[in-house]
This record gives sequence, structure tokens and C-alpha cells, in this order.
Amino acid sequence: MLLNYLNLEKNIRELMLEEVNFDIKNDLLYKSKRFSDAGIIEYSNLLKESIINGTDESLFNSLNTGGFFIQKETTKDGVVKNIPTTTISTFAEGQFNRFYMRAICLYAIKENIEIEFYRAKEVSQPRQESEAKIGQKVKPKELLDALRKAPGTIDENEGKLIPGPNSGLSIKIV
Repeated sequence: MLLNYLNLEKNIRELMLEEVNFDIKNDLLYKSKRFSDAGIIEYSNLLKESIINGTDESLFNSLNTGGFFIQKETTKDGVVKNIPTTTISTFAEGQFNRFYMRAICLYAIKENIEIEFYRAKEVSQPRQESEAKIGQKVKPKELLDALRKAPGTIDENEGKLIPGPNSGLSIKIV
């Protein structure tokens, strides 16, 4: 956990917060299906606090200590099991990174500058599709639109434009 956010500065944090507030206002803020009732209520405040003063790691720490996630879930087959141990870290990292990337896109659009994918976290077994993205320039407006349309975990949405969960990828200003 803890991605290396190369451009996480005050102006980027402000844009991240604007994006979170936009999602909240329009009832678009993604909430994990594994949130407890407390998680549903408190998540937006914890996310905003981590954006203002922290990182994906502080979001993880907040979500991991307050009973904000259920501990057990029932599968489609009716089997009760523990949630995966990586659930909270994957969620915190993915959501913080999503708002970070949205802010970088907004900044790049405003300043008319380029952005590209980079490895923000080392992973033990990088996926081939993730490795192929590193150094790839992307159109900020196109990526921003894709990120806004796919509020959940970073997935294969929008023609594989968005890196997958646990890819360790983010974007930076070039």
C-alpha cells in the first residue's frame, strides 16, 4: 500500500476535494458493498480528511480501525465467509488514486499539459497490460471522463483506459 503520488501538492488536493464534493452532491460517490452501516455514514468524511491531510495510507488506517467494513459476507451459494484481508487496502488505495488522477486530469486540461502513466507502487508480479501502460501518454479529458463514469474500483472500463485494481499505476504531469 501507499502509492508514490508524484504531484500530490496543495492545488491537486484542492481539485481532488472538488471532485469528491461533486460526487457527493450528485450522489455518485462510490461506496463499497462491504461497508458496514458506519462505513456508509462516515466514508465521505474520512475520504475528505485523507485528501486534505493524508494519503491512501491514512484513508486505509481510518477505514481499518473503526468497524467501517463488515467482517463476514454471504456468497451467492449461501456460504458465510470472511472478507478478503486485502479488501480495505485495495479500496482505500483505489479510491484515493482515482480522485488523485481526476485532479491531475483537471489540472492538465486547465494548463494544457501532458500526462502519462507511471508505476506509483512496486508490485511483486506486474501484469503485462499494466507494464505496457507505463510511459504511455493519455488525453486528460478522455481519462477524466472515463474515471468519472466508472466510480468503483479502477477496472477495465472505457476500453482498458483505466488501470486495473492493484496495478500500482497512476498518472503524472509530464
